Amino acid sequence: MEERASIWGRSEDKIFETALVKYAQGTPNRWAKIADLLPLKTALQVETHYHILMSDVADIEAGLIPLPDYTESADKKKNKIKEARKPATQWTAGEHKRFLEGLNKYGKGDWKSIARQCVKTRSATQVASHAQKYFIHLDKDVKNKKRSSIYDVSLE
Repeated sequence: MEERASIWGRSEDKIFETALVKYAQGTPNRWAKIADLLPLKTALQVETHYHILMSDVADIEAGLIPLPDYTESADKKKNKIKEARKPATQWTAGEHKRFLEGLNKYGKGDWKSIARQCVKTRSATQVASHAQKYFIHLDKDVKNKKRSSIYDVSLE
């Protein structure tokens, strides 16, 4: 009875499954060879684990145990990720000014340094996104604009 109740970890199961392929049915001393790969398991525990596995497989194939619906759980995880996203917040004039100072100091492309040293309230990804929008704004024709923008603020 004690042999049946042994607890198997995921790493032990992986070693066991690999060993089942390596030491196929009919291999002499199969259970002892597999047990040699699992220092905390005896040959009897390995054999018992195999019979439990075969019983579980038979139950699954007979339709006694329903297969898990992995697509449903994956969809739930996707929804949780979408729900956890924070709404975008506008950049303040102060943040933009610090962004421009960082741009002068660290140059175009070093968004990580600008975020860490100058605009500490924003991540490097947010700084890069802001920079992309800023440079697009600089290239636009300013004459045809309807309203002012945070990107109009300069250090001068």
